[in-house]
Amino acid sequence: MSATEPPAPASLVQYCAKTAAQSPVLKPEERAALSRLAGLDHQVIHERNRVALARLIDPLEAGSARWGNALTDSARNMLLMEVGRRSRAYWAYWAYWAWDEQVWTMFVASVTGEIRHRRRAHLVAWGYLFDRHRRLHHRVGMPKLRPLADFVFGHGAVDPALEQVCTLLERWETSPKSQPELVYSSVLDALLSAGSPHLKDVTLELLQDLVADHPASSARRRGFFKMSRVLAANGFIPEPLTGSHQQRGTRPETVASVPPEWLEMVLRWRKFSTNEPGTIRTKFPLLLVAGRWAAERHPEATSPQAWTRDIAAEYIADTVIAVRGQWAGHNRNRTGWGEPLSASGKAGRVDTIRSFFCDLIEWDWITPRFDPRRVLALRLSVRAGRDPDPRIIDDAAWAKLMAAALTLTSDDLRAYGTPRAKAAGWHANYYPIEMIRALVGVWLFGGLRMDEIRRLELECVRWDQATDPDIGETYRVCLLHIPANKTTAAFSKPVDPIVGELIDAWQDVRPAQPDITDRKTGQRRQHLFCYRA
Repeated sequence: MSATEPPAPASLVQYCAKTAAQSPVLKPEERAALSRLAGLDHQVIHERNRVALARLIDPLEAGSARWGNALTDSARNMLLMEVGRRSRAYWAYWAYWAWDEQVWTMFVASVTGEIRHRRRAHLVAWGYLFDRHRRLHHRVGMPKLRPLADFVFGHGAVDPALEQVCTLLERWETSPKSQPELVYSSVLDALLSAGSPHLKDVTLELLQDLVADHPASSARRRGFFKMSRVLAANGFIPEPLTGSHQQRGTRPETVASVPPEWLEMVLRWRKFSTNEPGTIRTKFPLLLVAGRWAAERHPEATSPQAWTRDIAAEYIADTVIAVRGQWAGHNRNRTGWGEPLSASGKAGRVDTIRSFFCDLIEWDWITPRFDPRRVLALRLSVRAGRDPDPRIIDDAAWAKLMAAALTLTSDDLRAYGTPRAKAAGWHANYYPIEMIRALVGVWLFGGLRMDEIRRLELECVRWDQATDPDIGETYRVCLLHIPANKTTAAFSKPVDPIVGELIDAWQDVRPAQPDITDRKTGQRRQHLFCYRA
């Protein structure tokens, strides 16, 4: 055992359990010693009392042997006084090593006053070591966790974890000014809750629970999000936290009106579907609509296997005359309810149910009773209503957009900071101006989808040369590499050289960033427009 490593909690718990089994109640000499101790004002325990209270004092002193704090003896006496009080009030529930979290919380919360308040870290550490109450510091509202972490894990045991997190966040330029008060406490809270001074022992599920325990405005909650990015970059957790992680999944009220047989098949399809995540999210509620329709019109066919050619044709006919909100189930957005479905809405429902049945038949989950490609088809007159409606930008508006993009400065962007800082004349932008300029340049001159812009690789620009056939002069050609997208594989396309110049300017000042998983290819790589991880 190293000089800074505390005794193993398991050995202390085993020792306490053994002594408790030998004598489950306080002995008369222990009660007398506790009574004598209550009448003393000093922290020293005389030898007579120490011998009588050996099974109570020895575990405490073994757990705090390396704390090296003058308040330890005082905190120990406070705990012994509580044992004596509880032995009189609760005859069979006196041992501090058997207290539940509620008892520890009530006891620690009762410690008031400035001097007595400084002993809370000692008491919480004992509750952690003996009863493994890893969230006790949160229950009693401890703002400073470093003393507690040193008591529990040993002096300096958490320093490598703190250094690793803060070093990466500084490299990524993730609010370095707030680290001492924001990130430190979050890392310590997570390590204490995990029961380990090592970052690899912090799980994604634990971080989600910790975030749920703190309000949205809590600085420590924001620190958990920053910490999760470091853990994900090091491979300790599969992905960092997101602001909507607690909203993931299906709400119970959404599926309450769907037949169980239909819902089971839809959930199974969602799990194994190879479609894009966004496509699955779009199709899922439309498949639930079909299940509710079946429950209303054909209660005998609430399973996809029970659908016949006639039922499928009837569903298409009802979809053509359906209105918004019909068979929608629980939906808080009631905008436009009762109005006829648009051509896109009708096509979306029909295309979704057709692809659903095609997948079920192809995967041998059901026995085909009709051809979904022929039966589940929308008539051409309805589908023709989906003709594209392009928005034409006139030349004057386009000229204004380009002029604004080419002359963009920091003063044109909304200031980032507190109202007091803004009133004092302080001005800063949340994102560097070089990044904004490159983003605007790609948007105006790249002709890309939003998803393609977000997923551009760091080294996406390649310069080439071409020769003018008329005058024979050479000129630079900027080739922009486009990642795999909705319809095609990765390719390169020529763009205006201003795009490459703006991207090169952003790459010159872009801080180091972690690799992020490309949601389409599944590969971890550098993204061009990644900032603050």
